[in-house]
Amino acid sequence: MFTPRALNRFLMTRIPLAWIAGLRVSELSNERCELRLRHRWINQNPFGSVYFAVLAAGGELATGIPLFREVQAAGRPVSMLVVEQQARFLKKARGRIRFVFNDMELIRQQVALTLNTGQAQVFVLTSRALDEQGQTLAEFRFHWSVKPKG
Repeated sequence: MFTPRALNRFLMTRIPLAWIAGLRVSELSNERCELRLRHRWINQNPFGSVYFAVLAAGGELATGIPLFREVQAAGRPVSMLVVEQQARFLKKARGRIRFVFNDMELIRQQVALTLNTGQAQVFVLTSRALDEQGQTLAEFRFHWSVKPKG
């Protein structure tokens, strides 16, 4: 279920706007999650770069996909929700863009903590959008809440 191919099929059927914009999962491992996006006509703004909402979607998915995987593996129902989002846009996004998240340990700790305590946990996951040279285009901070269902 959590292969890049299966996740891209999930995007196509469950989050079609992300799929149409061109967001694709390229890697999901125990260490990191990476999505890719190519600047195209369908995802551009009037200023010749990627529209900020598409960038925000990529940043959110880079944190949300690994959290979703951990929640699914928890063995008990856990709800997850973005409760706050912050972004810094540092330069125009053009060409091929990567969205990178690599704090998987924090996700594991927070899901375990919510299951052990039965209490909601709110924590910050940070992803970055990088250009082809590895320079940061944008930084995203998503405040996620997880809590046991029921």
